[in-house]
Amino acid sequence: TPNNNGTTPVHIAAQEGHAEVIRFLAILKADITTAAGGWTPLGLSVDGVHFEATKTLLLLGAPITIEDLKQGSDAEGNVRQLRAGLQAWAADTLAQHRIFYDNFLIGCMVHPLELTVEQTTTSIPQQQPNQLTATTTALCPPTYSNAAETGARVTTVTVTTVTPTAVTTVIAQTHMSNPFLPMLGDEVGLLKKIAAFVGIVVVGVELRRTRAMGPGIAAIDWAAHDQAWPPA
Repeated sequence: TPNNNGTTPVHIAAQEGHAEVIRFLAILKADITTAAGGWTPLGLSVDGVHFEATKTLLLLGAPITIEDLKQGSDAEGNVRQLRAGLQAWAADTLAQHRIFYDNFLIGCMVHPLELTVEQTTTSIPQQQPNQLTATTTALCPPTYSNAAETGARVTTVTVTTVTPTAVTTVIAQTHMSNPFLPMLGDEVGLLKKIAAFVGIVVVGVELRRTRAMGPGIAAIDWAAHDQAWPPA
């Protein structure tokens, strides 16, 4: 409940840097974005350079805005470093999640693999013999992706062979999937529990917000908005 100035417990928790209190209040459906006296909870947290509280508010859906995340001349610390720390944390978290995804969800190491290989061969006869006197083979570095429908990890290897009379390209795709993953599909919340057990703390909608955090901060020209700090 806000006081006469519109200040809520979320504002106070953000100003003091209490990330766990902010998350608890969000569970109770508290508003984490409304401003009071010109300050949003995120703006207060950033002004106090509270890393965990700022990160928590962003994960809970507070929008990245210039007004909230710019360096103020009267801020309690270096907001530029805070922004850099948030970008680094988001990158590290996404890398950790990718390892979890590859090792458990796809089963590259933890579980037996189901492998399928698709190979496409294209041979182009040369109208006139080229200058080669021997066969030349070029192997491109493998590329990795994930199949949209099945989630399987796809490794693509391209080999091009050039002879005096033809150019042959062979594209091989290896699909690796975890045969146990479909068994978990009906277990509500189970994958989140497994992620938490192995130390993956960001899942679901907060994972999507983590993906947006780094690009969202990087997209703004902060030099045009930051104030001098520390003040002269």
